[in-house]
Amino acid sequence: RYRTTVESSANPGESYFWNGSQWVDFTTIEPTGNFCMKALGNIGVSFKSEPTWGWVPFDVTFTATSKMDVTSWTWDLGDGDSAFVQNPTHTYKDRGLYDVVCEIDAGGDIRSLCRNEYIVALADTVTGDTCHGMPGSCVCFTVSGTNTAPLRNLTIPVECLGGLSMILDSFSTVGCRTQNMNIQSLVNFDPFNSRFTLRLASSAGFAYLAPGSGMLAKFYFTIPSGCSEGDEFVMALDGYNTYEPHFYASEIDYIAKNHSGMVKVGPQCCQGIRGNVNDDPLETIDISDLTLMVAYMFKHGPEPPCIEEADINGIGGDAIDVADLTYLVTYMFKNGPEPAACP
Repeated sequence: RYRTTVESSANPGESYFWNGSQWVDFTTIEPTGNFCMKALGNIGVSFKSEPTWGWVPFDVTFTATSKMDVTSWTWDLGDGDSAFVQNPTHTYKDRGLYDVVCEIDAGGDIRSLCRNEYIVALADTVTGDTCHGMPGSCVCFTVSGTNTAPLRNLTIPVECLGGLSMILDSFSTVGCRTQNMNIQSLVNFDPFNSRFTLRLASSAGFAYLAPGSGMLAKFYFTIPSGCSEGDEFVMALDGYNTYEPHFYASEIDYIAKNHSGMVKVGPQCCQGIRGNVNDDPLETIDISDLTLMVAYMFKHGPEPPCIEEADINGIGGDAIDVADLTYLVTYMFKNGPEPAACP
């Protein structure tokens, strides 16, 4: 709140100091502390970029400086591309954290500077699944997400749209990527409008949410007894009032792209493991399921009768992609792992 310029945090095994006879893990002395060292060195080259993060695809302009008599500039831009001018502009097209290296040749004197995870290229999302249940029953609605940078804090707003209000019974992160985040609370609960916001965070000494994809939280709802089979409720994740799907990393924060889920009143079509894309009554997984997926994805074919069965990897949501197709092919023909279990 005063003159702090670096948020201090450390996990065991990250910061050590020499006490005169041995190296000591600093977290055993001060669990919220870390070391910050500034040094002046004759590295010969320096650079910066504008911007350092953005949503793919986005352009980055690099500016390099040197007090040496440079004869050539060589850039490794982290995504497989290179540049050979002093101040290149580059487009980052894929999500990821990218190391950037600038190397100079000053008459045979080679100097270089590497900035690790310097460019943050975002394509982060929160995605709701589609779940089924009968009137008066409890259903589990899962929200999955993809994050590029380690997250110390995130919020997940959920708003039920579609007439009758869904009743939130509880939430859980057991088995989710966020289960080790130690702060888990509803920061807004509005049952009258059937909406709420979950906050998940890691305080000092607890690990951030590592980059990756998978389930973030599970929400348990009771379907109103006044519903009829065939009714549908959109579970919107785009936010309401001041609550948004907000991701907080160490140095940046942003609103994640969102894909709403749905609660359908009726029997669950997904049974056992996923893969019975054509929903045949014998629950078999065969070439006809694969053919239906390919036709749906690439030839404008009909939507599978049970879309959850086509979510082979169980990431969640209705976005069936090449990863699901690859998973199914690997399972069917290369003795790969079983598809994800149905809810």
